[in-house]
Amino acid sequence: MLKLLEVPGHGQAIAGLDWLSLDGIENRQAELRQLARSANAAWQFIWSDSDSESALRASFLEQKIAFLSKADSRARPYAAAILLRDSLPDRTFLSLLALNEPDTFWVFALINGMPAKRMDFVGGIHEAMSLVRDFISSQDKSSDLPVYTDQPELLIDLPYRMDLRSMSLEVLSHTIEKKDFAKSRFSLYVPVSVTAVAVAVLVVLGVAGYLAYDA
Repeated sequence: MLKLLEVPGHGQAIAGLDWLSLDGIENRQAELRQLARSANAAWQFIWSDSDSESALRASFLEQKIAFLSKADSRARPYAAAILLRDSLPDRTFLSLLALNEPDTFWVFALINGMPAKRMDFVGGIHEAMSLVRDFISSQDKSSDLPVYTDQPELLIDLPYRMDLRSMSLEVLSHTIEKKDFAKSRFSLYVPVSVTAVAVAVLVVLGVAGYLAYDA
């Protein structure tokens, strides 16, 4: 489920997003429109690998996108997962954070700089721990997985290799700056390509100019 998290000193950000893969290159705009239509999208956030050497190179890499509708958020929202990514040095990690409501936890995982499938999750302890166990068991057994949490007692007895590290929403708020929070803001979803609109306007202006000249 979607959940507004209060990041002290910065504002609210949404967790529990569905990060969808953008695999195509030539038909990416068509793919975007199809996904956005299914989500009744008003807002979008495109996740590119932050370690990319340039924007041009990033356009050829895997990207993921999250959509929100006006019903999900009337104001322009912020992505909590981006804040967590930008506050931590690891390109692969798992996090388990307790939220203010009873039996409510946020699970998020990153693999090689990209959000893991279905691993931006907010829910109860049983579902959260099931995701945690499945993710840890799927990772390379030869090295300790960085796990950021404020609930070490839930993890310490699991039969997996882990490197437990402290993290909470309060700690997160002290590891980001205002510019980091601004970078996590969704953009308005525009179903028609801006380039296509510009070309169409130029064509109309050109035809109008030709007709005026010919008259």
